[in-house]
Amino acid sequence: MTAEERLARQRLSMLGLTQAQRSSEDDMRSSPERRGFSRNGGLLLVVVVAAIPRLLWPGMWIFWWDEVVLLRRSLRLVALKDWTWLSNPTTWSAIPIHSPFNTYAFSLPYLFTRDPRAVRFFVGVLGVLAVLVLFLTVRRYYGGLAAVISGLMLALSPLAIDWARWVWNPNLAQVFIALWLATGLLGYYEGKQWAQILHWLMLSLAGQAHLGHGFNMLLPSLALLAIAWLHFT
Repeated sequence: MTAEERLARQRLSMLGLTQAQRSSEDDMRSSPERRGFSRNGGLLLVVVVAAIPRLLWPGMWIFWWDEVVLLRRSLRLVALKDWTWLSNPTTWSAIPIHSPFNTYAFSLPYLFTRDPRAVRFFVGVLGVLAVLVLFLTVRRYYGGLAAVISGLMLALSPLAIDWARWVWNPNLAQVFIALWLATGLLGYYEGKQWAQILHWLMLSLAGQAHLGHGFNMLLPSLALLAIAWLHFT
């Protein structure tokens, strides 16, 4: 190879490197927009997939006796101002009555319409919010891809969809369970005091929605409290 050929190859190599640098710089300039589109696109995808099976045709579902009791109590609260300190009965002998929180929460749609399908739609909205909170929580700690995967898994879970289609005590707790998880990480992993307070409030609301949730969630909350105390002290 002659000296002229070597010089020509070096010039071509330098030209290719310059073009690659320019391409890399262009990618870096456009990467925030691309990342923003990717983040918003994944969020929109998960919310739409969660909303379709939870919010459409709220009347097309089985009508359960527990739902009748809750709807009746909530309607009497709004229409007749029949205030109550108790909700529907439980199957537990130790605690035979649910918290009245369920009655007051399910009465909110009746302030706008007497159509019981509105209460089902309200439960569906809470289910969509639960998926949204899970998506944002996972994205914060594990990234966008993990958030989309976990969000779609919850959005398409048959059991989660069923819980968002009709009025029942445990169904009210979905969004509070998701917020309980998010505030637990924010409060006891990141050390945010406002989240620590909200964490116990979310635990209380989920437990009032259904006592089984409260008992199952109490031990992890105590574990978070102990771990945080050991870590920050």
